Amino acid sequence: HLLAMLAVGLWAAQNGGRWLWSLPAVFVMLMLAGATAALAGWGLPYAEQAVVASLFLFGLMVAGACPAGAVFGVLLVGAFAVFHGFAHGAEIPATSDAFSYALGFLLSTAFLHGAGIGFAALLRHWLTRLVGAGIALSGVFFVLN
Repeated sequence: HLLAMLAVGLWAAQNGGRWLWSLPAVFVMLMLAGATAALAGWGLPYAEQAVVASLFLFGLMVAGACPAGAVFGVLLVGAFAVFHGFAHGAEIPATSDAFSYALGFLLSTAFLHGAGIGFAALLRHWLTRLVGAGIALSGVFFVLN
């Protein structure tokens, strides 16, 4: 999850402009929707596989410095955010306060997006792309293991 959150921030920074904060905001909002669905007892097949796939695809977007585009970026980030949120929501311990737990992972997600944006500002363009390639490879690694 951590690498995917960083990748969203990196990709948002690469795209700049309105995407700088809108991609992370869409992710956090739809992550909350996914967590809510899990808490409501809804099923979402292949959630963990989608989380791993997001590493690969987000990493590729950063490695290729791909433009987010009006619909593409929001759909890609939003769809995977639902899966990430569902996975987190399904992992909330029954004995914990769901609100506090969700607030914690949502704030952590926002912080990690911000860290990705900050890293992109500090790194050279080619180094940001190299980090993206590493994130994509981590997705492949998790599939193979």
